Amino acid sequence: MDRILQDVNGVVGVTGSFACDGEGEVLARALPSVFDGATLSTVARIAAQTVAGLETARRRKVTDMDLVYGDGRLVVKNLGNGYLCILCVRNINVPLLNLTANLAARKLSERLKEGKRKTTRSVESLPLISDFIEELLQEFGDRGFGRENLLQVVQKRLEGMQIQYPLLRGVEIVDGRMDLSSLESASDEEIRECLGLLLEEIYLGSAERLGPKAAQFKYSQARNGFWLRNEEACQRLNLAQVIKAMGEEKGSPPLAGVELKL
Repeated sequence: MDRILQDVNGVVGVTGSFACDGEGEVLARALPSVFDGATLSTVARIAAQTVAGLETARRRKVTDMDLVYGDGRLVVKNLGNGYLCILCVRNINVPLLNLTANLAARKLSERLKEGKRKTTRSVESLPLISDFIEELLQEFGDRGFGRENLLQVVQKRLEGMQIQYPLLRGVEIVDGRMDLSSLESASDEEIRECLGLLLEEIYLGSAERLGPKAAQFKYSQARNGFWLRNEEACQRLNLAQVIKAMGEEKGSPPLAGVELKL
């Protein structure tokens, strides 16, 4: 989604843009840092509610909404399953903007449909990765520098990631375990990307406390053992790039001598 928003931002007069779902939850953003998350969430929610209200009052679909202010303009494109919101200067060339924005809206609508499509792979991969994360928590925490200490490190890193990756905002630590259930509505590609980043952050956070060599050894112990027990499922769900090597092993196959069929 970020690349699509960057295309919109390339139009002369556009300050920034963001996409949200039908409830007003921000899914992706490409805006100057002056726009904080709380303010953006409020704008997205009000925009979604306004379009919904207009559709109820007019009894027909509202495709576009153009809000003109003293120093700027907010153009909202109805995606059917969400909204593309574009912040721009007051005197922007709207027809020129629409050439790019309408194409971006179609692409975003397709991405939102894909993101909401629950697939068998998504449902199967989440419990599997959750089990792997639990093994990492045991290896780095219970047999390392303490589970509570590790969870504090992971929580801090997770909060930082949730700003950049909206899909991770529902991921939380519950009763000492990582709850990934909020990712069930995401596409396979999005799940693999988010989980790969999450595993990497767990590793990096542990490496800061244990040192790179100790962290790499412990990660390999957990990863290789997990792969041996779950190789068939991991191959079928295309998780080789998610449960990847870290540290000095980065880029190697999960086990020496094991042929990966991707």
